[in-house]
Amino acid sequence: IEVLQTFAHLTAAALHHAQEHLQMLTYQRRLAALSAIGTVVSTAADLEELVANVLDVLLNVVGVFSGILLLYDPVNNTLTVGAARELPDAYIALQQGIAVAQTEYEEALRYGQLIRRPLLAEGAEELLIAENLKSCTYIPLLVGGTVVGIVSMFGDPTDWNRQTC
Repeated sequence: IEVLQTFAHLTAAALHHAQEHLQMLTYQRRLAALSAIGTVVSTAADLEELVANVLDVLLNVVGVFSGILLLYDPVNNTLTVGAARELPDAYIALQQGIAVAQTEYEEALRYGQLIRRPLLAEGAEELLIAENLKSCTYIPLLVGGTVVGIVSMFGDPTDWNRQTC
C-alpha cells in the first residue's frame, strides 16, 4: 500500500507540474503577443499602417490566415474596414460601412465579449464557406472599456492555437 501511495503522490506531482508548464507556455505566448503589438504600435507611421499591423500580429498569434479588422463608428453605429487579409474581395466590400444592427457583430460589440461560432450558409458568410473557411471568432477591441472595433478571424477551428484564443 505504501508503494501505491508513493506512486499516486508522484503521479499527482507530475500532473501538477505538467499543468503549470502548460500555463507558463500560455503566459509566454500572451506576453510575446503583447510585445509584438507594442512594437507595432510604437513603429507605425499612421493609423492605416497601425491597423494593418495589429491585424497581422493577431492572425499570427492565433494561427489563422484570414481575418478583417473593422473600426466602429458609435455616432453612426457602423463598421468600416480597417484592414483585411486572405478574404474574398466581394466579402470585404460587403463589410464596408455596414450598420451594426442585426449583423453578426452586434452582440460582440454590445457586450464586449469574444464570440466563436461556425459559419452559416447565408448572406456574406456563403462567400467565406466557398473559400473553405468553417468558423469565425469575433474579438472586440476595447480601449478603456469602450469598444472601438472588432477583429474577425476565419478558418478551420482545428488549426487554431487554442492556448491564445
